Amino acid sequence: MALGQAPLGFWPLSLVGLFIWARLFARGHGPKEVAKDSWLIGFGYFLVLLHWIVWPFLVEPERDGWMAPFALVLLPSGLALFWAITQGVAHRLAGHAPYLAWAIGLSLAELGRGHLFTGFPWGGFSHVLLETPASGLYAVFGAEGLSILMLFAVGLVAWVTQEKPMRLLVFATPLVFLALPYRPEEVVIPADAPTVRLVQPNAPQDEKWDPLLAEVFYQRLLTYSAAPGTPDLILWPETAIPYVLEFSDHILAEIGEKAVAPVGFGINRIEGERFYNAFAFIDAEGQVEHIYDKQHLVPFGEYVPFGEVFAQLGIYGLAASQGGGYSAGRTAEPFDLGAVGRAKVLICYEGIFPWEVVKGERPDVLILATNDAWFGTWAGPAQHMAQARIRAIETGLPMLRVANTGITALIGTNGEILADLPFGQQGMLDVKLPAPEPLTVFVKYKGWPAILLLAIVTFWIISPFGRIPIDRKPRRA
Repeated sequence: MALGQAPLGFWPLSLVGLFIWARLFARGHGPKEVAKDSWLIGFGYFLVLLHWIVWPFLVEPERDGWMAPFALVLLPSGLALFWAITQGVAHRLAGHAPYLAWAIGLSLAELGRGHLFTGFPWGGFSHVLLETPASGLYAVFGAEGLSILMLFAVGLVAWVTQEKPMRLLVFATPLVFLALPYRPEEVVIPADAPTVRLVQPNAPQDEKWDPLLAEVFYQRLLTYSAAPGTPDLILWPETAIPYVLEFSDHILAEIGEKAVAPVGFGINRIEGERFYNAFAFIDAEGQVEHIYDKQHLVPFGEYVPFGEVFAQLGIYGLAASQGGGYSAGRTAEPFDLGAVGRAKVLICYEGIFPWEVVKGERPDVLILATNDAWFGTWAGPAQHMAQARIRAIETGLPMLRVANTGITALIGTNGEILADLPFGQQGMLDVKLPAPEPLTVFVKYKGWPAILLLAIVTFWIISPFGRIPIDRKPRRA
């Protein structure tokens, strides 16, 4: 199942894996056995999917390296518990419909995984459909809703082919549609579309804060921002500037003087005793016009739950200033960026949460500033990029994604990468901004149709009527 995710994208294997799991569930001999099997399946899935989780601990291996093996084991173990618990309960309540119960239990587990304990919807089942013609359904159901529909579809196929395997040939026919070449509709770019410059300095995480190298990366940003051209806006990545906003007046003045357009950039800032992971916009004079503070922080990365207790064990926030922690920002509506239009800013981790993107007023464009150098050089950045593309389809909005080491890109409203800078390369992109699509069904209803269907079927299966065996025989007199 994990091999269907980016960067490999072997989506047929994901469907086959889910099909086999549904059959195993139906043949399970009891809730405990099913829960154990589901935990093992989940552990294997998340171990393969999230193997890149060791990379953040290797940025400063002398301090954090000892935690890498624990993260590699504990994170998949904890996420697998969602599957184990709901599948055990689902098997207990399955009645005459085990395949339906399997789909319901796994759907509830994925909703729980995506929302509870701040949520972690990374590697959802429907993400494997991104490079198929079915990707347009994200705009209707969203990634979560499409995952629910996928599970019900797989459960249905497993049920109707249980006694007659040859029926698989009939139900495999729709897969031909998914296997067709992915040719999204062409994105509309108006003739008078604004131009945005995306700058990628390519600062490896283990060098980014080195006092001897930080100036090198800063000068790269300045050089590309001063290059010839007439962009309406220049964007730098997350924490692009190695200073604190409140003590950077001379830096801001220099940026305003040399850049050929207003600049948006990631930077840390202080308010009282609180630190924020922020994204600021300055004008040609270096004056701050807008500030966005990251709202959805990374647990154990930007803050540590029960931080004082974990500090005694030597565990600190990996990305937080001085190993302490950031504070979450307040809700911000889209910023008016003049010719670029109204923009909603997302910082790194926030791009994996659909509800972070759709809350508040609808903007004209999404800006995602990130630093994927934390995630390694292969699977982590590719999976993060895939989720950014899904957000663009869900909302029908173009996305300007600017990353420290890559992948920096302009993403169209159909999820297509219209221009990009590869991972591990410094450079800049001057891109024309596409027009937003009309309001999508997903943005209008926030994915509730699929959740409502799940609720109705769940109520039916746990009700007395739903648990009556369909093949029961009349009692003898």
